[in-house]
Amino acid sequence: MSNDYKYNIYHRYQLIYPYIGNTIYRSKSIDKVKNKCYNYLKNLTNIKFIKGGLFIIIDLDDNIIFTYKIKNK
Repeated sequence: MSNDYKYNIYHRYQLIYPYIGNTIYRSKSIDKVKNKCYNYLKNLTNIKFIKGGLFIIIDLDDNIIFTYKIKNK
């Protein structure tokens, strides 16, 4: 029973905008996933040119959408 509880505290997240990511991130923290997705986008393209300056992550377990604004430096 304790293994079920430990497994359930992790959620599955996926980048869905501006690109649909192939990676499903399993984590307890949306902040860790946010940083991983941001770094993925930064390495993939020039992040300043992403339309709207947004990226979106979905929690696949609870169907919750998280929207983040990219800060231009």
